[in-house]
Amino acid sequence: QGRAKTLRGGLQFAFVMPYTPLRKRSSSRSVGSTRGDGSTAVGTSSRGEGSAARSPRSSYEPSPLVPLLEGADPLLREAALHWITTFERGTAPYATHTAVEPDGLCLRFEQGLRGEIATRSRVPLSMELAPEVRAVPRVEEDGAVVVAVEGVSFVPLDGVLEIFPQLVTRWEAKEKDVGAPLTLPQRLKVAWEWWQEHKEEYADTKLWRIVMTMVSSRYAHAFPKTAAQEMLLGSLCHESRNLTHLRFSLWEARKPQVHLFYDPPPCEAGPDAAPDSIEVLKGAVALEIVRPLFHNPLHRSAGDKFFRSAFNFGQATFAHAVLREKWSTMKGADPEAVAKLFQASEVEGGATTSDVWLHGAAAWQRNDCTYQMAGPNGRIKWWPLGAP
Repeated sequence: QGRAKTLRGGLQFAFVMPYTPLRKRSSSRSVGSTRGDGSTAVGTSSRGEGSAARSPRSSYEPSPLVPLLEGADPLLREAALHWITTFERGTAPYATHTAVEPDGLCLRFEQGLRGEIATRSRVPLSMELAPEVRAVPRVEEDGAVVVAVEGVSFVPLDGVLEIFPQLVTRWEAKEKDVGAPLTLPQRLKVAWEWWQEHKEEYADTKLWRIVMTMVSSRYAHAFPKTAAQEMLLGSLCHESRNLTHLRFSLWEARKPQVHLFYDPPPCEAGPDAAPDSIEVLKGAVALEIVRPLFHNPLHRSAGDKFFRSAFNFGQATFAHAVLREKWSTMKGADPEAVAKLFQASEVEGGATTSDVWLHGAAAWQRNDCTYQMAGPNGRIKWWPLGAP
């Protein structure tokens, strides 16, 4: 019971691995190297796997973007450049044009890209890149480093947009039966009952697999009863959102942190949404799910330890939604963990026999090509939009 309580914070964060340093890519280019089209490549890191965990990336060669961050705190400058470098390196194989322009990085692709995040990271979203993507760093008056982004969006998983309206219908029927608005526990129960009736229709989809990481885990007996329910409903509350910028700042003891900002903001509907729209309801339910995680220091500690990728993505995405309610002062995410979600994996593949027998992988994970995207590997794989 004590273990379950400790884990609850991480599991409750449905919107949603220990830190390991980035590996040096054998095909990485040195900073300032020239591509075939004459454009300049962004800096790459020469850190190896033996680097100290969570240490600053002091081994970066000078980046062409450094002049844009003149006067920035060194820790924040390195964190911002690390994110830009990580993102650029992962998408480089698909880029037809990569250049550092006067105001920042510009990437162009023949067509947009779609990115699948590792299932075990439990971030129930996909990324999409427009044919042109820009990352423009700047230093704010308060010392924060902001990277303005164009052409990057997060989109719901397949099935999400069609499932949520069906839950609303069930909830409305239940409210008529009980004669009162449903509480979050009641909404979770109704949603889970619907899922049990229809989950086979979504077998082997990304949504199904993310839910199954909770249900089929060998540690499932230690999880709170509502953990999988919260993960399911949290996954279903997403709408498409454009990433507008990343903001790097310092937390206590000069520790870098990062927040992600979107249009529209998380837990909010677009400006044209009606007060009784599904989008507004999704935002309200999402806030109910994430609020306890950020309000409880024990939940935050457990989430960062046991569900590092999902927790830090959530911390970067939703902390300011909770801040608007003035619950407490909330730190942002670890820049290393967020950059890992944008790091293209060098390996793919399902669970092996040893993973199943020795590490508790489920049989269905043999067919999950993102299973090996863990540890020192990146958490995302890219392919052209429209590709099978």
